[in-house]
Amino acid sequence: MTRTRFRQQLSDVSADVGSFASDLRGWVRSGLSRVTGSGRRALAERFAIWIEQRADPSLDRDGVEQLRLWVQNLDQQGREALTQQVAEFCEAFEIDLAWIVDEELKEWTQLNAMLSTTVIRYCLACKAAVDADDQLRQFRHRRVWRRKLKSTAKNGAFAASRSAS
Repeated sequence: MTRTRFRQQLSDVSADVGSFASDLRGWVRSGLSRVTGSGRRALAERFAIWIEQRADPSLDRDGVEQLRLWVQNLDQQGREALTQQVAEFCEAFEIDLAWIVDEELKEWTQLNAMLSTTVIRYCLACKAAVDADDQLRQFRHRRVWRRKLKSTAKNGAFAASRSAS
C-alpha cells in the first residue's frame, strides 16, 4: 500500500517538474523574443492587420473605424508601443493577444466577440489618453505653478509674521 502511494506521489512530483520545465522553456523563449524584439514586431504587424481587415465593425462600428484611422496614422514605433500596451493589458487577465489576432478563438464566437470588443475599447481608451496628452501636460504644469504660488505665499506670510514678532 505504501509503495503504491509512494509511486503516485513520485508520479505527481514528476508531472509537476515536467510542467515547470515546460513553463520555464516557454518563459525563456518569450523572454528572448522580447529581448530581440522580433516577436513584438511580428505581433504588432499582425495586430495592425487584424485592426485593418478583421476587426468586426458590428462589435463597435464607430470604435472600429476610429481605431483603424488612428492605427493607420501611427508609425511603426507607435504601432509596436500600442501593441505592447494592449498585450500587457490582456496578459493581466491571462489572455494572449495573439489568440484574437491570429483568430484562434474563431470557433468560440461569443468569447471572440467579447475579447475583440474589449481590445477595441481598450485601444480607444489609449487613443483618448494620447489625444488628451497636450491638455493634460498643460494642466499638470498649471497645477505645479499654482502649488508653487501657494507655497511662496505661505512662506511669505510666515516670514512676515516672524518679522512682526
